[in-house]
Amino acid sequence: MGERTSVEVAGKRVAVIGLGRSGIAAVRLLGELGARVAVADQKPLAELAATLEGLRAGELEVHSGGAYEPALRGADLVVVSPGVPLTLEPLRRARAAGVRVIGELELAARCLTGKLIAVTGTNGKSTTVTWIGEVLQRAGYEPFVGGNLGTPLAEAAYAALHGRRWDFVVVEVSSFQLETIETFHPWIGAILNVTPDHLDRYPSMEAYAAAKLRMFENQTAKDYAVLNADDPRLARAADGFSGTRVLFSRSAVVMPYDGVPTLMFRAANQRHNQILEAQIRLTLARDETTSEGHRMRRFQDLQLARNRSPLFALTWTVMHPIGPNSPLHGLSQADLRDQAAEIIITLTGIDETFSQTIHARHSFVADDIHWDRRLADILTTMPDGRRAVDYAKFHDIVPD
Repeated sequence: MGERTSVEVAGKRVAVIGLGRSGIAAVRLLGELGARVAVADQKPLAELAATLEGLRAGELEVHSGGAYEPALRGADLVVVSPGVPLTLEPLRRARAAGVRVIGELELAARCLTGKLIAVTGTNGKSTTVTWIGEVLQRAGYEPFVGGNLGTPLAEAAYAALHGRRWDFVVVEVSSFQLETIETFHPWIGAILNVTPDHLDRYPSMEAYAAAKLRMFENQTAKDYAVLNADDPRLARAADGFSGTRVLFSRSAVVMPYDGVPTLMFRAANQRHNQILEAQIRLTLARDETTSEGHRMRRFQDLQLARNRSPLFALTWTVMHPIGPNSPLHGLSQADLRDQAAEIIITLTGIDETFSQTIHARHSFVADDIHWDRRLADILTTMPDGRRAVDYAKFHDIVPD
C-alpha cells in the first residue's frame, strides 16, 4: 500500500449502490471527502431511514426499493457493495457508458498508507486475520484489523483522514470485493484455499478462483504472495505472480548419498528475479529430558553439504549428511515423532533487481520426513536448450 493514492471526488457525484455495512462506511467516507453522494438500495425507505441515521441524511440523495437508475444518472463514480453483482443491468449500462465502478475496498485502500496485509480464501479468512492481528499486537505494533466480516476498511480510512495511524492494516477480503479493485495493492497477500462456493454468482470454479487471484495483480517484486501449495489450482497460478515466492517441498526424504544417509528436500525460486548470495540454515528443535528429569526444548544446527549459493535461479536440493556427528544420527521417524521434533528452515538472499533482502521460512515435522524414498526428477530441457522446472512434480517422492 505504502503511498496514499489520490481519491479526487470532491464536488463530484458518486453513487453508492447497496447499503450494508460496507456501503454505509463508504457513504461516510465519501461525505468526508467532499463528494455529492446518491445512495440506492432495494430496501424500502422506512428501513433505510434508520440505516442512514447519523450520516447527514439530509445531504444525501436517497433512492429505495431498488431504484438504482436515478442514483446512477449523471454519476462520475459508482461504489458498489460486495453483495451487489456487477451483472445487475443498471450497473452494466453505467459501465458501458464509461462510468468507473469500484468497491468500498478499493475506495478505502486509496485513502490509507502503511503496510497492508490482505487474506482471502473460501474458509479460514476471519480466523487467520484475527490471528495475524493478535501476533502484531503482542509484538508491540498497532494494527487495524477488519474487512469483509469485521469493521469495514472504509472506517479505517475515515479515521485516517482525522489523523489516526496504524503500523499495519490487516484486512479480510472476499472474491466479491476483489471483483472491483483497480489499484488495491497488498504488501502481503494470502490465499488460504479455493473450494466450491458462490457458484450462484460465478459460472465456474475457474471464474471464482480468478476473482480470488486478483489479489496479486498489482503486486511487484517487493511484495509477498502467500499461497497454499497443496491446492493445485493455486500452485499452477503462482507462476505468473510478481511477489516474493520461494517454494519448499512438502516432504523431505532420507536416502543414501555417497554412501551416507542424507536428509534432502527442495527449494524453488518462483520469482521472476534471481536471488543472489542465497543462504539456507537448518535447525532441529526437539524435546529432551535432562539427567535431572527436566523436559526441555533443545535447538541444534544441522550442517549442510552446501549452505550457500551465489545465484539461486531455479531449484536447490538441500542436503544434510546424517553422519556420526549429526543430531539425527541413529534416529527413526518414530523417534522424531516421540520427541516432537521439527526441522526449521530459513532462507535469506538478495533480490537481483531491487537489492532487497529476501526471507523465507518452512518446517518439517516427523510425518513429513520419509525414509528410503527419493525426490522425483523435475528438471526438463526445453527445445531451445533452456532448463525448466516441472512444478507439477515438485512435491513428488518416489521409492528409492
